[in-house]
Amino acid sequence: MIFTQAPDNFAFDIEVAACYLIHQGKVLMLHRAKHDGDCWALVAGTVEEGEEVKAGLAREMFEETGIVSTPEKLKYVDTLHVRFPESDIVYHSYILCVDGSEPPQITLDPNEHQDFQWSTFDEALQLELIYGLEGCFERHRDILVR
Repeated sequence: MIFTQAPDNFAFDIEVAACYLIHQGKVLMLHRAKHDGDCWALVAGTVEEGEEVKAGLAREMFEETGIVSTPEKLKYVDTLHVRFPESDIVYHSYILCVDGSEPPQITLDPNEHQDFQWSTFDEALQLELIYGLEGCFERHRDILVR
């Protein structure tokens, strides 16, 4: 379940940062490797112990896509609390709009992702999304559809 406020007895094990990476009204979607869910997700990853959330997201963005960003360019969207049967996760969302007539070069790590695509809001919702992402998209519709 997804909560805007931490529910009673919420004890998160993992802190995740994710980014709506937007180019010309489309969001970058990454197709996770078969061994890692074989589904579609945003640029995202676990924040390491002692790491600032935005710094962790900038690191993950480079590791997953080859795109270099600074924490200052990442704009905060919100924080959600996600409860799985086996764990609780804090999920921070950010947005980064990239300029240019062409989308940025994407370099995938084949151990993590098998494909990518730039999707409109509606196209992204048609993909086989990682658990909870559809709810995030619906919650953040106003920033994704302009």
